[in-house]
This record gives sequence, structure tokens and C-alpha cells, in this order.
Amino acid sequence: MNFESKHISRQELDTIERYLRNEMSDADRAKFEQRMANDPELRQAVTDYGMLIEGVKTAALKSRLDAYHTDIEGTISHSPADSHAIPQKSRPLVKYLIAASVLLVAGWGTWLIALQESPQEELFAAYFEPDPGLITPMSSTDRYQFYTGMIDYKRENYEEAISKWQPLLEDNLQSDTLNYFMGVAHLAQGEHNEALPYLQSSTQIDTSVFIDKAYFYLGLAYLKNDDREAAIQALKNSRYNRAAELLAEIEDHE
Repeated sequence: MNFESKHISRQELDTIERYLRNEMSDADRAKFEQRMANDPELRQAVTDYGMLIEGVKTAALKSRLDAYHTDIEGTISHSPADSHAIPQKSRPLVKYLIAASVLLVAGWGTWLIALQESPQEELFAAYFEPDPGLITPMSSTDRYQFYTGMIDYKRENYEEAISKWQPLLEDNLQSDTLNYFMGVAHLAQGEHNEALPYLQSSTQIDTSVFIDKAYFYLGLAYLKNDDREAAIQALKNSRYNRAAELLAEIEDHE
């Protein structure tokens, strides 16, 4: 299997591992499975990574069995009458299974080395930090649902924030505030494709107080999507100081 074309970030690997270890909430698991259904490469990566985990487990078991057999051989006699060793005819099969496991792990070791982050992903990881969010008033407000979503957002519970903001956005598609924070929340969840339309919408209002940072995050989303030229154009439209720094970094990687 050729893994050289895969560009899977460490963040994505962590997500895959959480899925395989059943450490996701029901909502996150359902959403991840929907992503797999729409992304054959992600689906294959999950299958392959699951094989790696099983291969590592097999190698670890083999190591423990070797130690166990060494201890036993030092404490029992080797007379034919007392021996309970594996029958001779079965030993080639055992050796084959162990060899296959070792080869599997070795092959995956090569792939994991190849999974080093691309320059774009390294830049994304270095420059992406979620917007700290807005101040949430303590008193009751007619924007209660928006601000409860903001509390979730600040607690890094982005999925819950998105679920609260989505119906509000459906009633106000042109809201620069909602589009901006929806885009950043999706980026924080590693969902750069989902983030793009929200961030694009948030840059359409020239008077928006978020416009410079919206272009910065839009540039990051394009960068994550491996669209270098679009990332450069978005960053050039931003007067946010980190946008200029990131733009220089991208151009240095030419």
C-alpha cells in the first residue's frame, strides 16, 4: 500500500486514535463517521491505523510470551514426559504469525515516518490559535442563545457552540459575527473545509470589526486545504499583524 500521498496531521491522527479507542462522545463519533463516509482517504487511514494498533499489540504480546517462556524454561524440566511445549508441527505457523506481525509493525513504522507534517501543516499549527471570543454579559439578554454558545466556545466545546449558533445563522445568513465564529470553531475542530464558507462570508462585509482577523483565519483554512495561492491572497487582504508574519513564512517556503 502506498502511503506517500497521504498528508495526515498529528491532530488528525489523534482524532483517529480517539475514534478507534471509543473515546469520542456520541455526537463527535457520528460526525467523524459522516466525514469518513464522504472521504475515502480518511476512511482508509482509519482502517490502516487500526491495523497498526493491532500489529503493535501483537508485537507486544509476542514480547511478553518470549519473557514468559524464558521464565518457564528456567524452572521446569525438559523431559519428554513433562513437556507441554507447542507441538513441532505447529511451530512453523506460530513463527509465521509472529514474523507477519513484525513485518506489519515495521511497514507501519516506515509510514509513520512519512507522516511528518507538510510545511503548510507546520505553519498552520504554529499560527493557529482560536479567537479568544467575546465578553459574555452576566445579565439576561435577548441574545441568550448566542452568548451561551460563546461560553461553550470559550470552554473549547466547539461542537456545542456550533449547534447553538447554526439555527441563529439560518435566520441571519449575513451576520459577520456568527459567520466569523462559526468558521473559527470549525477550524479549531480540524474541519477546514467546513470553515471555509463561513470565513468567506465573514469577509464580505467591509465594515465588519472582524474582517482583518477573518482574512487571517481564511488564509489559514486555505493553507490547511493546501491552496497556497488562495492563502496568500487572503493574507494580503488582512491588516492583522500575524497575517503579515504568516505571509512572509509562506513566501519563504517557495
